[in-house]
This record gives sequence, structure tokens and C-alpha cells, in this order.
Amino acid sequence: MIKITDTHQHLMVKDEFTYSWTKDFDLLKSCDFSIEDYTKLSTETNINSAIFMEVDVDKEFYKDEARYFKKIANDKTNLNCGVIAGCYPEINDGFDQWLEETKEKEYVGYRRVLHTQDDMLSQSKTFRNNIKKIGKNNKTFDICVLQRQLSIANELIKSCDNTQFVLNHCGIPSLGVDYKNWKNDISDIAKLPNVACKISGIIAYCDPTKNLKEQIRPYYEYCIEAFGWDRIVWGGDWPVVNLTSNLIDWATISQDIVKDEDVSNQKKLFSLNAKKIYKI
Repeated sequence: MIKITDTHQHLMVKDEFTYSWTKDFDLLKSCDFSIEDYTKLSTETNINSAIFMEVDVDKEFYKDEARYFKKIANDKTNLNCGVIAGCYPEINDGFDQWLEETKEKEYVGYRRVLHTQDDMLSQSKTFRNNIKKIGKNNKTFDICVLQRQLSIANELIKSCDNTQFVLNHCGIPSLGVDYKNWKNDISDIAKLPNVACKISGIIAYCDPTKNLKEQIRPYYEYCIEAFGWDRIVWGGDWPVVNLTSNLIDWATISQDIVKDEDVSNQKKLFSLNAKKIYKI
């Protein structure tokens, strides 16, 4: 069986950090989601390594969150091999110092959640200059936007052509709505050489009363077509995936959709590209 590197693992430790955004999600606000929980789930999938993705903790905790999970990534007894740290490129105060602190190899990249923010946030000169600094440090920037924000993402990626971007969650499409415009926007972004696409997250936006695989399939397959097998990675998005399904089902569906593809391409999607892009 093909082994999986999960490039989008969320862990939540509520005794340490505060996650105000979870207040509207009973399933997520009610308990911790630990490395031990994740490891148990991974034994029922083919996941054998994972990158921790920042969980949009309240701002005062984003540095402590990254430091906390760096220690886990350093512990060779678990699956974690890297950290995508939170950052705030819209401000200059302390940004360079944070980049300096997170130069170590365990910090494989950064993310600033954009899909919940004002559209203007990523369009400032300060924001773009700081993203360019990430590229100069040879690190990645994961970009998380809604379908309606894809044109904004396109401009950001073009303006920071020295930085490797990873588009999260297939661009968070409005499933079953306005597919043509999503497809056109994805095509435009895929033309840019400094961006890869993460096959992740979309299951959380599905209608759980309908066939999950068939809702996901056209978006999944078109991302592969647009970006090609060398510029796609896979992400579990646990525990957010639990909003409509679970990690085991998402991994199973993901593998089933591409089961007839050449094994070498499947390995790129599920592991090899992640190692190349995130340098793990």
C-alpha cells in the first residue's frame, strides 16, 4: 500500500491555547485533539508521517503554538516531521524576528488564514513584502482562500514569484455551485509556476446526506489535471474533516479516486511531492 504524508494535520490543546473560531462548532470546541488521538487513527489508514498545520489560535498564542509543536516534531517516536507555523505578514513589528526564530528545519513553512479575513488584507505592500521574505528564507506559504477570493490569491502569488505557495483545500470551492468559474480560476492559478495545490479540506464542505466521493470527485480530478502530478499534495485536515466525515473515510475516498492511476503518480500525490515541496 502507498504510504501517506499528511500535509495538513491540526492538533488542538485547549489547556495551552485558545481557539475562539471554534465557538460555532460544537464538535471542535468540546475536546482536545491530540497527537495520541491522531496516531490511533493513522493506524487505520496508510498515513506514516504528518506536518502540523497552525490552527488559527488566538493571536497571542501563535508563536507558542509553533514552539509547542516543534517539540513534537523533534520527538522521533511519533509521526510528526514538521510544523507550518502561523504568521502575520500584514504587520512589520516582529515579523523579521519571527522568521529568524523559525529558520530551523522543523519549521517547513507558514500560513496566515485569509478566507475569514477582509479581502484587502493580502493586497497591502507590507503583506507582500513579508511574503517575499518567506521565499528568501526558502520556506513555503500555505494560502487558504474561498472560491470567490481566488483572483485575489492569483495576484498575491504573481506578486511574490520568489515564494513557493501551496493552495489549501482546492481553493475551497462552493461545491455544486458555480463550478465553471471555480475551474477557470484554478486554471489561471495553475499557470503560475510557484504554486502547488493541496487536495484537502473539501470534504468538510460536502452535504453529508449525499454521496461524498461523487461530490468531491470533479474538483479533485480537475486540480490534478490543472496542476499536474508534480504539483499536488494531500492533506487530512483532521479534525475539521469530522464536521461531515472522518479522517479514515477521507483517506479511503482519496485513494479510491486515483486507484487506477500509475503508482508513480499516486506516490507523488500522497508522499513524494510533500517531501520535495516542504523539504522534509
